[in-house]
Amino acid sequence: MASGRARSTRKLRQWTVEQVEVGRFPGLVWDDPPAKTMFRIPWKHAGKQDFRHDEDAAFFKVHAMDTLSNMLSTH
Repeated sequence: MASGRARSTRKLRQWTVEQVEVGRFPGLVWDDPPAKTMFRIPWKHAGKQDFRHDEDAAFFKVHAMDTLSNMLSTH
């Protein structure tokens, strides 16, 4: 079980790094540009009045959809 989780984590990091590099999501940026060891993920609480589902949750929604797509294609 633990090895499955580690693979999952590596996939999440790899996917996120790819998104940072191509600039797919506004606000998803390197926190330390020269070293590129930490990134900043924009996040707004869904309970906020100005929460916009399509924009503020886009990073998480796309990751979930990509993950599901990958899971379905491997089975």
